[in-house]
Amino acid sequence: MTAQHFTTSDGARLAYSDRGTGRPMLCLAGLTRTMADFNYMAPHLPPCRLIRMDYRGRGASDWTGAESYTVPQEGRDALELLDHLGIVQAAILGSSRGGLIGMMLAAVARPRVSGLCLNDIGPEIQRSGLDRIFGYVGRNPDAPTHAALAAALPRNMPALPTCLIPAGWRRRACTPPPLTTG
Repeated sequence: MTAQHFTTSDGARLAYSDRGTGRPMLCLAGLTRTMADFNYMAPHLPPCRLIRMDYRGRGASDWTGAESYTVPQEGRDALELLDHLGIVQAAILGSSRGGLIGMMLAAVARPRVSGLCLNDIGPEIQRSGLDRIFGYVGRNPDAPTHAALAAALPRNMPALPTCLIPAGWRRRACTPPPLTTG
């Protein structure tokens, strides 16, 4: 995958993808995830301008230090990406932490948000979910191989589809698919 980059107002170099034409849709991934998370969904969307970004410290973006990995900072980065692309208003698809960023943008930059779709997040966050996240963020996985990691995913990630065949779990554990060109 070849990502494009832009530089934020504080000098961070962030990766993004801007594909397609039509109404802009900004896709914001989860806490430890990257723009590649939206590859599975992209072919199923109506024609649109699909914009995805890697947050600071994720994917192909600069590492800027844990103190800058906050929802407000990542929201500013998203707005600066839209500014860089000359986009006045976009729909937002936010998954997990991306949904938190989307909700914040809808509250503080309402004219910039034409719509908001949330995945894996809502107005209340359960403590058990936060505890599960705290249990794996910043830690290397216990699994010694990708195959072992794929085998553990159904047990460790119960929210993922249970209908995935073993090859599907392995794809989730190992390699994101390439960016679509639509």
